[in-house]
Amino acid sequence: MACETDFDCPGTQICYSNVGWSDADPFCECSSWYGWTGFPECGSLGPHAKLALFIHICEAFVCFCFLLATSRDLSFILRSRNITRSKSTTYFSLLFSSSGILFYFIWKLTDIALISTPEKNTAEIAGDDEKYHQFVVVKRVFIVLTVICLIFSTLHISLMWLEIAHSTDNFVIGRNAKFQTYKRKVFVIECVYCLILSITAGLGYFYLIVVIAFPFIFGTGISYTIGYVRLRKLIRANIAETSMENTNQRAHFLKVILSVKKTTEGVVLAVYLMLASGLVYSILILLDWRQFSPVNKISMIYLINEIFIFAILWALSIVWIFSHNSFHGFSNSYSRSSQLMSASDSKTPTSIRAEPSLEDNQSL
Repeated sequence: MACETDFDCPGTQICYSNVGWSDADPFCECSSWYGWTGFPECGSLGPHAKLALFIHICEAFVCFCFLLATSRDLSFILRSRNITRSKSTTYFSLLFSSSGILFYFIWKLTDIALISTPEKNTAEIAGDDEKYHQFVVVKRVFIVLTVICLIFSTLHISLMWLEIAHSTDNFVIGRNAKFQTYKRKVFVIECVYCLILSITAGLGYFYLIVVIAFPFIFGTGISYTIGYVRLRKLIRANIAETSMENTNQRAHFLKVILSVKKTTEGVVLAVYLMLASGLVYSILILLDWRQFSPVNKISMIYLINEIFIFAILWALSIVWIFSHNSFHGFSNSYSRSSQLMSASDSKTPTSIRAEPSLEDNQSL
């Protein structure tokens, strides 16, 4: 059947024209984006749909495991009744990462329901000539919420690193003007980013969300790399100034730097994976995704999109793990390190500076 737009096709079928994998004139077929088969009803799940369904179920299961652990954190917070000033940044980072995982979980449940109900691929969005699944609007809302929580949680991790750095270097954080200025900048960035995404989503320009997120994602990768290098130098310097006898203090410093190192590497890799896959995905979308998504075959562009989505979960998981560990005692660890260092400074002559051992250097 000849067609010009998706709505020229009956039922859930969509229109394909000038695709390299078919010599036919513009024609109607099942949606290859979701992998449905069984033309003309298109009510069956093909190989691509089954693979996508398996991926969504696995991602939802991972999120569910994190949410179970988050429920224990929530129980701990409710029992503690108050959050100390030293843990407030850690708490908000944990809150944002947990919320992001929750929204991601609902997003994946929506994907599962979407693929399982091909008969609902009949919705129309004003100003667009493509057919959409009836659950797409709900899915897009949770995509926006997930991305917002991702940016917020990563920004709060950078605040936690500043707290670690200042605590390790014996600064009083609450009185440090630069730290307070940076906190205000982070708050402004969060508000601006949230406002821009909300307006974009409200106007229906969901395809611009990834484009808008790119500068923030790229900036996160750069700032994490620079922040880690500077924090590592600072803590290594403190290790060098620590007496060899003070093994507890050295152990605390090493625990801090190793945890930050793992978090940095994981987040930076996830960020650059998002940038690479998002860039390729955006280019293919502009060229027309149907060119790269033949019927009854696994869609390449869909898999590239899933790589981008997986990187979001990867980054959220790493931030959650770091925040979770910090909230349950790790922040106390570096606070004790600061106290130990202050005590040792009052007893140890400044001329005595022990070099870190080879094992310590290798760990760093």
